[in-house]
Amino acid sequence: MNGLVLAAVLQELSSLLPARVERIYQPEPHLLVLRLYAGREVHLLIGADPSLPRLHLTARPPANPPAPPAFCMLLRKHLESLRLVAAHQGPAFDRWVQLAFVAPGPDEPARRRYLIVELLERRANVVLTDGEGRILDALRRTPDSASRSLLPGSRYQPPPAPTPLPDGDAGSLGRTWLEAVTAPGPEAAAGRSRGSRPAWRRLLEQVPVLGRELAQEALHRAGLDPATGKPLPAEATAVPEGAGRGETLARVVLGWLEAARQGRFDPVLVRDPAGAAIALTAFPVTPPPGGRLERPQGALWPLCDTFYRERLDALTRQRLRQQLEQLLREALGRARRRLEAREEDFERTEQAEPYRIYGELLTAFASQVPRGAREVTLPNYYDPQGATVTIPLDPALSPQENAQRYFRLYQKARRGREQAAALLEAAREEVAYLESVEQALAEAVSAGDLEAIAAELAEQGYAPAFANLAAQPLPAAKGSSPRGADPGRGRDRGPAGPAAAATTGVPLSRARRAGDGGAGFLRYRGPGGELILAGRNNRQNDALVTRVANPWDIWLHARQVPGSHVLLRLAHREAEPSPEALEAAARVAAYHSRARSSGRVAVDYTEARHVRKPKGARPGFVRYEYARTLFVSPDPEGLPPRLDGASAADRGGEPGAGGAGDGDGPEKPGGDGAPSPATALEGGGGPAAAGRRRQG
Repeated sequence: MNGLVLAAVLQELSSLLPARVERIYQPEPHLLVLRLYAGREVHLLIGADPSLPRLHLTARPPANPPAPPAFCMLLRKHLESLRLVAAHQGPAFDRWVQLAFVAPGPDEPARRRYLIVELLERRANVVLTDGEGRILDALRRTPDSASRSLLPGSRYQPPPAPTPLPDGDAGSLGRTWLEAVTAPGPEAAAGRSRGSRPAWRRLLEQVPVLGRELAQEALHRAGLDPATGKPLPAEATAVPEGAGRGETLARVVLGWLEAARQGRFDPVLVRDPAGAAIALTAFPVTPPPGGRLERPQGALWPLCDTFYRERLDALTRQRLRQQLEQLLREALGRARRRLEAREEDFERTEQAEPYRIYGELLTAFASQVPRGAREVTLPNYYDPQGATVTIPLDPALSPQENAQRYFRLYQKARRGREQAAALLEAAREEVAYLESVEQALAEAVSAGDLEAIAAELAEQGYAPAFANLAAQPLPAAKGSSPRGADPGRGRDRGPAGPAAAATTGVPLSRARRAGDGGAGFLRYRGPGGELILAGRNNRQNDALVTRVANPWDIWLHARQVPGSHVLLRLAHREAEPSPEALEAAARVAAYHSRARSSGRVAVDYTEARHVRKPKGARPGFVRYEYARTLFVSPDPEGLPPRLDGASAADRGGEPGAGGAGDGDGPEKPGGDGAPSPATALEGGGGPAAAGRRRQG
C-alpha cells in the first residue's frame, strides 16, 4: 500500500474514532479483522501478506476459522473492550501505522496498548506493545539483529526512517530530478542495458513516497517518457507554455505532497482495457489506452475493498497456477520416464519367439540331437533361406526335456509380454491424461477453473496438498442435473465460500466439484442460433457426455490431441445440423485444443449416443464410433460469438500460425465425408490408444 493512499485511509478512519473493539478475528495467517463500534459497526482489515500489505475498512470480512490462532487470542486478551482512539502514520507518509488503544476508567494508563502495523513489502508485520513500548508479541517474530528485534520483551523500534520529503523551490528540485531521470546511469556507463532502471524508478529514488503510478504520471505531465526519460512529442504532452520540464515535474510532485499534508486527497482506482484493477492512487493519473478511472462514491473504503479483493484474487490465481504447473511438470516427467521404461520392457519380451522355435525344432529333430551335448545345430525350416540355427542345450536333459524347457520359457515370456503390454498401455494413458490436464490448465482463466483442476488432480492421487478441494460435495453444474437439460439457463448456485487455508499456503475459495467454478461451460451461439458447449476441464468434459448430452446432439473433439469436448445442441431427435453449424462447432473444438497453433485441425464428430465413458476410465476419457471428420482453422476470429460476451481477443492465445480466414469452409476427407473408424479418445483429450481402437 502506497504511503499517500495509506494517509487517505487513515484520514477516513480517524473520522470514526473513538471506536470500541468488539471482537478480533484472524481468518488467514497474515490477515486480521477488528470489529469496531463507532455509533455503527465497522470492520477494520489489516493485511500483513508480504506480497499485498494493506489496511482499510471493509464491508465483507472473510469468514473465520473454527479455532482462532494464538496471536489472535493474544490480541483478544489485550484489546477487546478497549477503545481505538488514534491512528498515527509514520513520518514522511511512511508505510507504518500506530493504532492507540485505551481502556475506559481509572486504570487507563496501565491498560494502554499499541498495535503497530508495518505495511512494507516483504517485511509486512503486526506488532502488539504495552503502554511503554515493550513488545508483547508480533505476528512475525524476528530475532535480534543489528537494527532491531521483534521478540516479546524487546523494546519496539520503528522501521528505518524513510527518505525525507523534498524541501526546496521547484526550480532547484526540478533541475536535480530532471538530471536524475535523464542522465546516463551506471549501467549505461558499464555498457549494460538501462532496461532495469526506467526513468520513473529513478524519480522514485528521489521521492519514494510517490509510488510507481504517481511517479509515471509526474513524468508524463512534465512531457517525459516514464520509461526512457526522453521528451515526449509536443502533441502528447500538456507542459505549460514557457515552463521547463524540470520545473513542471517539481511543481506536480510538490502540489501532490502539499495536498496530502492538508488532507485533500482525490483517490482513484485505475482499470486496464480488460476491466482489471491495476492501481489505487491518492491522486488522479492517466489511465492506459482503453482503460478508465473509478472514483469513490463518498467513502474511500469501498474502493480499497474492491481493489484489494481483485488483486488478491489475481494473486491467488497466479500462485495456484504456478503450483499446478510445477506439479504437472513433475508428474509428466515421471510419467514419460515410466513410459520409456515400459517400452524398453516390452521390447525385451520380444525374445519369447526364439524359445518357441527352439522347442519345435528340438521336437522335430530329436533323433539328430546327441545326448549330453551342450549345443546342437539344426536346420531352421522357419527361415525362408533354409539356414541353420545353433540351439544351446542342458547336457543333463534329454532332447525332449530340452524342448519342453524351451516351451516353458516361451510361455513364461509370453505371459510377461502380455503384462508388459498392459503396463505399456497404462503408461501411455497416464501420459495422455496428464497432457489433457496440462491443456486444460493452459486455458484456465478463473480461480474456479484452477481449483477444479487442482481437485481433479487430488482425486487422481497427484496432488494430495489439494485434498480439501477434492473432498467438497458435488453441486450440479449448469445444465448437468437432468440429462439433456439446457445448461445455458440459470446461474450456478454452488458454494462460493471464503478463502480456505490449504497446506500449500495459498488461500483458496471452496471448490466446485462440477468443475465450472461458477462460470459453467464455455458457451457459443451457432450461425442458426444453436447452442454450442465446450468443457473447460476433464470434469466438465465428463459432464457433457454423461449428464448433459441428448442422444441426438452432436459431439466433437480434435483428433489425436488433448482438448475440450464440444457439444452441438439440437432441438429434437429428427433435427439435422447444418453444415455451417457443424463448421462453427468444429472451430470451437479446434481452438480449445493443443492444436490451436496449427493451420488446419482434424475434428471428429458423431452423435452423442455413439460416445460412452468406459467404467473406471480416467476423467475425460471416452470411446466413440461412427465418426466423421472435418478439417477447420482454429483462427479465433472465425469462432462463433461467445454468449458470455467474451471477444476473440479475450479468449486467450494467438491466432493459429498460417490459419485460414473466416471464409474458409471445412474440408471432408474422401470428398463425401465417409465414416472414419472409431477411436478411443484419451481424455478431454489424449491421442487415440491403439489397444482401444474399434471399428464403426
